[in-house]
Amino acid sequence: MAKIQVEYQLVSDRHLAEIAERIRWWETLVDYLDITEAEVIEIKNDNKQSYVLQKRSFLRKWKTKNGYRATYHYLMKAAEKVSSEQHLVPFIAELIGIIMSYQ
Repeated sequence: MAKIQVEYQLVSDRHLAEIAERIRWWETLVDYLDITEAEVIEIKNDNKQSYVLQKRSFLRKWKTKNGYRATYHYLMKAAEKVSSEQHLVPFIAELIGIIMSYQ
């Protein structure tokens, strides 16, 4: 399968968890991933005990809400737009490479 096809696959739940671990400030990504202010408040209230759980919940919400648009490409483009999260871009590219190596 070509790289371009892999980029447009849905982000796996396992990879979402790995990406969540590397996000510095998930709130900086909400505008680029179509998460509303009400959803941000809900995520924070539901996960007050842990910032890590907030990050995971945020990405799960994004994936559920965006369905077929919850791709590696979409997430990488959002990270490119936020200076504090640009470090995610090479990591996501690495995940794409791993997927390609198994195909």
